[in-house]
Amino acid sequence: MAADATTATTIFRFQFVPYWCRPARAEIPRHSLTIYLEASETNGPICVLAAAAACLLGPAQRPMLSTPPVTIHDLGHGVYAAILTEPLSLALNANSLFIVNDSGVVVVDAQFTRVATLANIAALRRITPKPVRYVINTHWHDDRIAGNQVYQDSFPGVRFLAHANTPADLIGLGRPNRGDQVRYAPAAADRYQRLLEAGLGLDSTAASPAEAAAVTSALGIIRQYVAEHSGYREVLPEGITGAGQTLVTEGRTIELRWFGRGNTRGDLVVYLPDQGIAATGDLLVAPIPLGFNSYPSEWIAVLDSIAALARLSWCPATAR
Repeated sequence: MAADATTATTIFRFQFVPYWCRPARAEIPRHSLTIYLEASETNGPICVLAAAAACLLGPAQRPMLSTPPVTIHDLGHGVYAAILTEPLSLALNANSLFIVNDSGVVVVDAQFTRVATLANIAALRRITPKPVRYVINTHWHDDRIAGNQVYQDSFPGVRFLAHANTPADLIGLGRPNRGDQVRYAPAAADRYQRLLEAGLGLDSTAASPAEAAAVTSALGIIRQYVAEHSGYREVLPEGITGAGQTLVTEGRTIELRWFGRGNTRGDLVVYLPDQGIAATGDLLVAPIPLGFNSYPSEWIAVLDSIAALARLSWCPATAR
């Protein structure tokens, strides 16, 4: 379906699950198995704005990237897409959606590191001085959750919302997944660094400039994530039961939709029906989804439900 210039723009969130530090295959626990899914284009071209951000490292760490600026896209009606751009790679931070109301802000998704989350809040401060009232976590992966504590520290009284399966999965899956990443990441990062210094990519062949930039960016995020772990504080969101709920705040309708199991069993779609904008977390990904503990056959039906939402505009785009 061709995009109509008079319709609202849709932001579909992009992000790989950053499970970049795996042990030998025989040691991989059940919860960390990875499933690759081909993206479906049967419903027409999809407008995708890519997630991402490279992060600052501690003084003793390598390599050494500064956090790129957060690009703000004004979608109209007080809604903004916050895009952290970096090379497509093994580790990325999430986009956020800022919904600015009369006296407060609703944010969709935190980031993978606290450094990146602080950069997002700084970008929000360039838009408005209003406090954040809600943070909506679209699912349990750390790239959407780990920055929750920054919002909690920065905005007293902020509420965190997610589907009811998400806090349960944060405990049952997120905690061991985080432990595995912290345990195996340093050795993996050191190996990637040695390859990079030898002019090689991750497959031990000569790295192109684009691949070298991607690996450098991923190394920054990996090392930042590990460096932050000792100060990590888990912030569990409130669970929404059933097929979702409608959040009406200061006259704005925000629908929190659960269409079933897809990338996780708690994927929320944040839908603004009056503006025709939807944030889909990791349900819609380019160039291909990367998920673990996912539900491939059910995921297709969830995408069909997203496509059926009223007033959404679809337009061709790339992951960047």
